Amino acid sequence: MDTQTLRLSISQIRSTDDGTYVCYFGTNPPTELQHKLDVHYPPVVRMSVSPEQRVREGTTVTLNCDARGNPEPIIHWSRVEGSLAQLQQYLQQHQKLVLHNVTRGASGTYTCSADNGLGHSFSASASATFVVEYPPHKTVRSGEGG
Repeated sequence: MDTQTLRLSISQIRSTDDGTYVCYFGTNPPTELQHKLDVHYPPVVRMSVSPEQRVREGTTVTLNCDARGNPEPIIHWSRVEGSLAQLQQYLQQHQKLVLHNVTRGASGTYTCSADNGLGHSFSASASATFVVEYPPHKTVRSGEGG
């Protein structure tokens, strides 16, 4: 085999350049050399809901967070108005946040953040706000009303 140096250069590398590259040598017998290129890139986050939506009290709300990156990012859900733990019935399923039987107190802005360890400046987030609509509630005090 010849001792020539063969080199593949990829300028302005992108995530789509990830994969296996094969170099074939026309020797007898034919020879090939494989190299795996693993492109690391910071997370990109997108929520698949409108930025603000209205929902009815008592319904279920599902927020989807589409996060991509390499290494695979870790998703964290948060709520601007306070801790998610303040809500009675919620479920985090990696890229989904499901709120069951929503009440007025669930109105607010929810954020999904993604981090894949490439440094704090490479985290990303997206937010969605929803308002819980509820029927009018009339309170009658003792001695009032007809």
